[in-house]
Amino acid sequence: MSDAELMTLDNDALLFTSGRGRNTWSIYFFGKDEDNIPISFIFHLNISSLPLGFRYMRMFDTLLTITYDDEEYLFERDFGEVKKKQLHADRLEFPANTSSIKGDFELLDLVAYITGGNVDVAMNFIGERQYAYPSYPSNDLFVSKRGEMKEYLAATNMDCQGVVAINGVSHNVVGTSWVEKKYLQFPKGRQKSVDARLCKLTMLPDNKEEKFTLVNALSKKGTYDDSVFTIIDLGGEYESIELDEKTITADSEWLSDNTGNAYPIPLSVDIPEKDFYVTITPDIFDQEVYSPYVRDRVGEYLGTGTFDGTYKGAPVSGRCAIEIADL
Repeated sequence: MSDAELMTLDNDALLFTSGRGRNTWSIYFFGKDEDNIPISFIFHLNISSLPLGFRYMRMFDTLLTITYDDEEYLFERDFGEVKKKQLHADRLEFPANTSSIKGDFELLDLVAYITGGNVDVAMNFIGERQYAYPSYPSNDLFVSKRGEMKEYLAATNMDCQGVVAINGVSHNVVGTSWVEKKYLQFPKGRQKSVDARLCKLTMLPDNKEEKFTLVNALSKKGTYDDSVFTIIDLGGEYESIELDEKTITADSEWLSDNTGNAYPIPLSVDIPEKDFYVTITPDIFDQEVYSPYVRDRVGEYLGTGTFDGTYKGAPVSGRCAIEIADL
């Protein structure tokens, strides 16, 4: 396959997938400002399509979080109905109310605003391309109720630079972005609730060619504890292994004053099959996203942190994204 064919294939993987389901674009950024202070952000764009007569009703929602060292955490959601000409089948270009994402792997631009902050950055591959098609937990109960993950692309090695503003102060930032595109196909009929918690960890080591992601689906009733651990190397080769034993443990929990939710942080990841043992600590404990204007607040943990431990008997450490949500 030629380089041109590879380029077309990869860029096409970023495009909107039609059908009854949810398209999700995610950007995880880890970098520093001109004063060498860590800044990270997470951006999600979801477009959900549901049949409505002879057409689809499409709704979008976006979420941006910004974490500044161990001092500040900002977040905000935006949502609405997808209008005609807002969504394109031949290119990635979606302007929402408070954000815009457009481009491809040659140049991907993100502009997003929230109360107290904004990001304006550009991304492309630095050095060799690094992407993979990892997998998600395939527990029959989990899949049948939530839907089936049909597409899951991870581009893990994108150079990112631009401006991140926090409380009126602009910071010139440089760093690395991990970009994902997922398509979840909804089951027929009404979606049923799942008595489970999903935890997703996205890990970028400081001085290792390999990168890691762990997705864990845990039944609150104790009927299953399934994980998929993926190792992605510099050339984009990857290995995903499915595990049905406990991979995540926590000696304590952080209790949110906003929602009353308890989250297992700090947490430890133990995967003997790959000789991988790390402890994950959040940059700030309070990195919970919730709706401040709703009486019965529903929250999810969406933040960044560090990890430290061993891999194949050697020290490993770096930055990570931490996502924990009840389903």
